[in-house]
Amino acid sequence: MMALFNVPKRPGREQDKSIATKSKSKTRATTTVKGSGLLGQINQIKAMVETHLGKFKDDYVILTSEELLHKYFSFCIDNGVISIDTETTGLDPILDSIVGLCIYTPNHKPAYVPINHVSYVTGVRVENQLTEKQVANQFDMLLKYHPDIIMFNAKFDIRVIRNQLGVKDIYCTWDCYLAGRLLNENEESKGLKALHQKYVLDGKEDEFKFDTLFKGITADKIPIQTFYLYAAHDAIITYELYQYQKQYLYYDETKPNEDRNGMNGVSWVFFNIEMPCIKVVCDMEDNGVKFDFEYQQKLSEKYNRLLAEKTQEFYKVCSLYDKEIEEYKKKNVNHKLDTPINIGSPTQIATLLYDIMQVEPPDPKSPRGTGEAILQKIDSPIAKAILDYREMSKLVSTYIDKLPGCVNPKDGRIHCSFNQYGADTGRFSSSDPNLQNIPSHNKDIRKMFVAADGYVLMSSDYSQQEPKVMTQMCSDPKMIKAYQEGKDLYAEIAALSFNTSYDNCLEFRPDGTTNPEGKNRRSQAKSILLGRLNKMPLMLVIA
Repeated sequence: MMALFNVPKRPGREQDKSIATKSKSKTRATTTVKGSGLLGQINQIKAMVETHLGKFKDDYVILTSEELLHKYFSFCIDNGVISIDTETTGLDPILDSIVGLCIYTPNHKPAYVPINHVSYVTGVRVENQLTEKQVANQFDMLLKYHPDIIMFNAKFDIRVIRNQLGVKDIYCTWDCYLAGRLLNENEESKGLKALHQKYVLDGKEDEFKFDTLFKGITADKIPIQTFYLYAAHDAIITYELYQYQKQYLYYDETKPNEDRNGMNGVSWVFFNIEMPCIKVVCDMEDNGVKFDFEYQQKLSEKYNRLLAEKTQEFYKVCSLYDKEIEEYKKKNVNHKLDTPINIGSPTQIATLLYDIMQVEPPDPKSPRGTGEAILQKIDSPIAKAILDYREMSKLVSTYIDKLPGCVNPKDGRIHCSFNQYGADTGRFSSSDPNLQNIPSHNKDIRKMFVAADGYVLMSSDYSQQEPKVMTQMCSDPKMIKAYQEGKDLYAEIAALSFNTSYDNCLEFRPDGTTNPEGKNRRSQAKSILLGRLNKMPLMLVIA
């Protein structure tokens, strides 16, 4: 059994370089395959893998029994480290199935654990695979010893293992994706293979790099004997990327003054903010939010009715220009105007505004522009009607009628993706759907999200969080004094900037009425301060 797993030594970077160099100079073989459709694609995949990866067959192993997986996990426990990657039928950790597990630990061969491969001919699950229960049993054993677990984009793999294998205690100690984002937030290619090629292979091409071959086909339909080479490779390159990143991200709490490569601040962020945050993000995504279908249906009827009214209002205003529109059509026989004019077509709207109505373009840089900013500068009932229509149309198409399609049919909840390093500044973003962009000015839409029975939905916000952190970090005496005296920092800065009193820069007067001039001054000071804060790298502040 030891001979099955052990390798004398993992090919080092020098050997990897030579392999990559060979592949780059070698002309790729053209392989003729028989069949069409799925069969043809499978045959092509088999031929390509055999041609380019066949020589690596003995460097990787397939674990087809619980006993073999147990022994491999035992090696991981002895080493105290394992890298893990999951293969699935899609990108939804709740709905899509796990196809296989890719694992690696140093001084042993990368391994692939097939779980749910099916025959591409019959669709029936093939033999010599482990069940989800068997894999879960071995994970329970592995996790008792708390080895370091290395992943790339750990949030996805953790959620897959949780939802598809039922292993709730799975964790990650090093996420190569987050580490890569912290080391270089301006990286053009953020994927595993791209980062491994750039930093581990020093830019040389990896022979395993032909992802496009698998487009349009799910991993479960690819034969195990073909797929295991490509899949297990991801586990070892994840570990190799981790080894590279570890040179720079290093933080020892027992040696706070040791600053390796001047990266102590970045390392502190990685270990104390980003890594602990992974579990929280996974919990949020797995939990999701309940959606009120009955209320949504009422909103849909209401807003589609309002949208129809806005559409009719546009055509009513358009009718004032019927004569000009007809004259334009007669003079321009090749015109592209519909009857009636398509309000959803920027080209037709531009023709209406600039050719028929002869509107003076408000922005010389965009002489036929129809964007919101430009329409707001056009003093015309047509422009207002278009803006009103677009606002209503966006509410309907982006939120009210779209969100029901985002509900997971398995539990009736919406599970968006929270990207904890979504922006280059380090801020969160969300997608599928973007729940951080639900309109706040419209009080109806947010009511589609409700608390589950027995729970309460709460909303809260920090008060001037960023300026208070900056005040603490920079120790500016005037800023500290403003907070100590209970003043509004934005208004205090505005008072200094505009050389006026503090009261003249408050949004509200003592009697509660709005102070327009004060509000304007405060808003300008707020924009300047927050704009400056957004350009301050968090890692430099902490360092």
